[in-house]
Amino acid sequence: MKDGIIRRGVQLQGWTIENWLKSPEPIKSLAKETLDNLKHAYQKGYIEIGASGYTHPILPLLTEDLVYAQIELDIEVLKEYIGEPTWFWFPEGVVDQKALKVLFEKSPKLIAVIPDTALERKNFSGFVRIKHKNGKEQKAIICNSLLKDIMLNAEYYPQKPSYVLKSLNWSIAQKMVYNGEKFFEVLQTLGGNSHVLVRDWENKGSKDGLVSINAKGLDIKGLVELGAEFKLPSEVGWSKARLININEMKPGSWEVDAPEDDPFLYWWPNERSERWQNLDSERKNWVLKWESLIKDYNKKFSMVAEKAGGIEKSLENKIVKEKIKGSLPALMSCIPWHFLAKPEWKPDPGFSELAWKNIVVPAKEQFWQSNKR
Repeated sequence: MKDGIIRRGVQLQGWTIENWLKSPEPIKSLAKETLDNLKHAYQKGYIEIGASGYTHPILPLLTEDLVYAQIELDIEVLKEYIGEPTWFWFPEGVVDQKALKVLFEKSPKLIAVIPDTALERKNFSGFVRIKHKNGKEQKAIICNSLLKDIMLNAEYYPQKPSYVLKSLNWSIAQKMVYNGEKFFEVLQTLGGNSHVLVRDWENKGSKDGLVSINAKGLDIKGLVELGAEFKLPSEVGWSKARLININEMKPGSWEVDAPEDDPFLYWWPNERSERWQNLDSERKNWVLKWESLIKDYNKKFSMVAEKAGGIEKSLENKIVKEKIKGSLPALMSCIPWHFLAKPEWKPDPGFSELAWKNIVVPAKEQFWQSNKR
């Protein structure tokens, strides 16, 4: 990557970067070296940077002020340590019209990366221009949520899911992250030969078969030799991109088979759904506890922002800004996911319980105490 052998789209959370740099040795030195390499690669044009939420929250569940803060703080960290981001990755792909609107108002040049489920499409990749109510247009890359699901999970599914295309050879799909030719065959079946590089193929570049031993990364070169075409987000041609109205966008996530009335089923599930009704009481209680925290935090944050003169002024005030940054880990999305995700994905409720105890609750309590009225 440092020498431009393999181009990438790279996305890191701002909170992750800052905590790396606060870590003891040898993690701190490794973090500095990694960030220096990324900055070098960015300056040479070998990579493009993606922004996201500062602490990986589910943005549609937050107030507009909180969405703004998560975006602003993430971009600020990326600019300081790596470079100017080109695109924006919604944590867990969870998006709605509100989150899109705040992103566009905050950073109109950022290209939004959106799952095809938000367009009520399946097995779709492409580019669109989203027309907002003021008439201005937001660029968006629409990503194939089925491809993402197969890349991450195919080998763990005991059988071919009902939502997968009949034309897809399932035995090949289950092995594609270990074999470049099989990977290319799946790409062709799902979305043709042209692809945009974001998130380094969802972290599957570390699998055997897609790794170039010398380059230590995703073997894009080998896939290009097979006929695949790759572009960085800035290289997309937008003149022929379909124009859609923002009102056409639906709440969606990377979950390819989420019901229309339960689009955020792993983070804010519909309590009238059969799936929720069948959940055991302990897991329900954990999820409800997390949802209560989100609601309380939204209210508290609105009070803090209003007292400081608005969200922009809040982030200009160094004292208030540090209080906000210290509290945002309370919103991390992993808490409900480990209680609600499919068993095949190997969720770990114990991880969420520890994260709740060691990160979420302390962050919340510190924010509450430091902003008593």
